[in-house]
Amino acid sequence: MGSKTDGGVCSSNRAAELLNVTPRTIQLWADSGIVRSWKTPGGHRRYSVKELNDLALQIKNGVVPDVSDDVEQKTLNVLIIEDDPVLNSLYKATLQSWKLPIKIVFAMEGYSGLLQAGLNCPDLVILDINLPDINGYKIVDSMFENKLITEEQLIIVSGLPLSEIRKNLPEKFSSPIYGKPVPMDEIKRKVISLLSK
Repeated sequence: MGSKTDGGVCSSNRAAELLNVTPRTIQLWADSGIVRSWKTPGGHRRYSVKELNDLALQIKNGVVPDVSDDVEQKTLNVLIIEDDPVLNSLYKATLQSWKLPIKIVFAMEGYSGLLQAGLNCPDLVILDINLPDINGYKIVDSMFENKLITEEQLIIVSGLPLSEIRKNLPEKFSSPIYGKPVPMDEIKRKVISLLSK
C-alpha cells in the first residue's frame, strides 16, 4: 500500500499508546482486520492516526473490538462486595449481558469480601462502603495494606453522600466513587480498560 497522510501515521507502539492497549493487542487487531495497517519496505507496520483516533472514540463509548487473543484469553476477576441481594442480581445480569470474559464473585459482608479478595486475586473490586459487619473504609485500608489491589482496581459505589465518603478516605485517594443508582456504563468502561491492558 502507499503511504498514508490522512491525519499522520504511526508505529505499533504509538498505536498501542493511543488506544491504551498492549502492542501485542494492536498486532492481533491488525492481523484480524480490526485495525487497518500496512508495512514499510523494511517490514514495519504503520497505522493511520485518524483511524486510530476514531477507534479510540468507539472504545471510549464502550464498543470493544470483537477479536483479540489477549482479551479472549484473559478473564477479568471481578469481586463485588455488596449486601443488597437485589442489587447483586442487577450486577450479575448486567455484567453477563456484556458478553465479556468476566468471572464474578459476590460477598454479602465485609469480612467475607476480604477473604474472597485474598483467595481470588481480583482484577476489579466494586465495593459498597456501608456494610453491616465492618466499616467499608477498613476494607479499603486492609486491601491496600496487604497489596490485594491498587487504586486503579477499585470502584466504590454507595448510597452514602459522596462528600462524606471522600472525607473518610486518604486525601490523594484516586479510585472512582459513585452514588447509587449504579453507573453501569462507567463500570463497563473500567472493565474494558482493564481487559485491554
